[in-house]
Amino acid sequence: MYPREAAHADRVAIVERHQAGETLQAIAQDLGLNDYTVRKWWRRYRQEGWSGLEPKPKGPPRVGPLGHFSPLVKYVALRLKRQHPGWGVDKIRLEMKR
Repeated sequence: MYPREAAHADRVAIVERHQAGETLQAIAQDLGLNDYTVRKWWRRYRQEGWSGLEPKPKGPPRVGPLGHFSPLVKYVALRLKRQHPGWGVDKIRLEMKR
């Protein structure tokens, strides 16, 4: 049975060994990984470079929906929600447009 996830060191080894001329199938057999996993990490390296091999944080993003707006928009939306707890997102957006 193959491991579920390739470690960061394995990802780097995949790229370095393939650049040195080894086939992806030989690398997969030597590292004990699935062929599809090795190809996935090689493609990710070609598309994103070395930063694509770094582990990504698991779970939902740390920034919520209001995280990309200016502080004034956040302030007005939260103030309206506290003043009118029964209002939903659509009503708050409508009032903010007015």
